[in-house]
Amino acid sequence: MSVPKAVRGFIDENRLLVAVGVFWSIVASLLYFSQIGVPRCLSIRDGVWTFSDNPAWVDAWFTLSMWYVDLYDFAREAGDLSCSTTSVRVVGYLSFVALPMLVLVAVVWTAKWVRRA
Repeated sequence: MSVPKAVRGFIDENRLLVAVGVFWSIVASLLYFSQIGVPRCLSIRDGVWTFSDNPAWVDAWFTLSMWYVDLYDFAREAGDLSCSTTSVRVVGYLSFVALPMLVLVAVVWTAKWVRRA
């Protein structure tokens, strides 16, 4: 199977962008899937309900997405109203992997466009 010339040309011209994109995809997938099936319990801190044991990167992403994109679906554990187990949320995963890559591509292409002008 041969790679089309357009794809090969894009990779040759943007090696750093492709390398960063592949690296981010791998790291983001490892981070995301490391939290699948982990139980989360609700607690009250300063009058706000929060999940007690979220990793810092989950809280940071939730804040960066302006509290709009949840990374995980939560399924309530049997008999416990305050604890749940995390499961894959397609929109959360795609936003976590794709959104930073799309921003990076937009910045690189904008910089190239400005440089050519």
